[in-house]
Amino acid sequence: MKRNVARWVRKLLAGEQRNTSGRKIYPEYISFDDGSRPGWWKDELADDQWGRIFGVHEYEPNNPINAFMVTEMGLAVFGEGGKVTWLPYTRVKGWEKLSKEPVSMSLRVQVTSGGVVELFFPRPGGAFTFVQFLDRAIWEHVHRPGADQERS
Repeated sequence: MKRNVARWVRKLLAGEQRNTSGRKIYPEYISFDDGSRPGWWKDELADDQWGRIFGVHEYEPNNPINAFMVTEMGLAVFGEGGKVTWLPYTRVKGWEKLSKEPVSMSLRVQVTSGGVVELFFPRPGGAFTFVQFLDRAIWEHVHRPGADQERS
C-alpha cells in the first residue's frame, strides 16, 4: 500500500464543512490543486526534497512570514528574511499539548534533533484542526511500507 498524504490534505485541510454550502474546514489553507497560489509564491522556491506541494497555510494573507507549505514529504516553514525551515514528517517527535483556555494560537512541534518548530495560526481552533492533519501525515510516513527507509 502506498503512502497517501494527499487523502488527508483533501479531507482535513482542503475540504468543506458538511451542510454549510461551501464553507471551508480550514480557511487559511490555499490548495494548489485548483491552481490557486498566493501572490508571493514562485515555483522556484520549492525544493526537490519536498515532493508534491499540496498547498500553503498563510498566517497573514499574501505574506510569506509564518506561512508553511504542506507537501508530500513534510512542511516548509517560512520565516523572516526568506528563511525556510524544512520539517519532514519523519523528523517530528511530537508536539506540545494544545490549550483550550486560553486557546492555543500556535503549535510547537518537537523534532527528533531536539529542536522546536513553531507553527502560527490566525484564528482560534486552527492549531487543533492542523494537528489532526499532522498526526495522519506522520502516520502515513511511519507506518506505510518503505517508511522505515526514510527514517534512517
